[in-house]
Amino acid sequence: MARRFLAVLTLAFAALASDASAHAVLTRATPADGARLARPPHELRLEFSEPLAPRFRVVRLLDARGRSVAGTRVRAGGSRGVIVTLPRLPRGAYQVTWEVLAADDGHVTGGALAFGIGTRPIAARAAGGPGAAPAPLEAALRWLDLTLLVGLIGALAMSALLGRVASPIAHEPLRRLRAAAAIAAAAGAALGLVLLAREVARIGSTVAPGASVGDVLRTRWGELWLAREALLAALVATALGWRASRDPAVTAPRRHARRGAGGAAGEVGS
Repeated sequence: MARRFLAVLTLAFAALASDASAHAVLTRATPADGARLARPPHELRLEFSEPLAPRFRVVRLLDARGRSVAGTRVRAGGSRGVIVTLPRLPRGAYQVTWEVLAADDGHVTGGALAFGIGTRPIAARAAGGPGAAPAPLEAALRWLDLTLLVGLIGALAMSALLGRVASPIAHEPLRRLRAAAAIAAAAGAALGLVLLAREVARIGSTVAPGASVGDVLRTRWGELWLAREALLAALVATALGWRASRDPAVTAPRRHARRGAGGAAGEVGS
């Protein structure tokens, strides 16, 4: 039963990890980047490759001098889109910058595009930060998280295989593997707290200034994080309980106690 339970938890945890893998990439913009328009548009539409977190979508309209244009209003355009209602724009060149939060993986991406009204647009400046490659620390944390996951699944898989061996020789490797599984799961849960703190800081510095832990946990990424932590806690408890139930140092006294109780009952019956 314990092996089945651990297998289900491991598969579910692996599924959660694989679900949070894609980033929101801009697939279509109206007006398009580099467009030269004869008339001012009434709205701007951005469409992305992945669903977006509803409350974390920031779009800014800048004029040729880089000043923010007042009077814009941002709203959702479906689960993967953003619609920006524009004021009446005079002739000139404009730049649009955007930052969005992917609903599944919690990754902030950003970018920029340019269009002109009655004139040639100025090339959009490349957006840094959210759309750039992960920082070395973030990349290291992702690799550490992946390493712990692989080690956890490997330890559980080997434990399941050795658990079928009846020989006493397998007892010591089993204890070590189950201890390794518990340590990997506990380390993964602790790393999860670090990842949560970094997610709150990243969102608070980009798409939602002042974002709290509660705001992040209400996103799809937050739901996956809560499920991940619950699974890891269950894996720790189950691995430790499984180890104790199969440990000869624990089970031997229990067997002797049962035998002693059975012998005493036999003497009383005779």
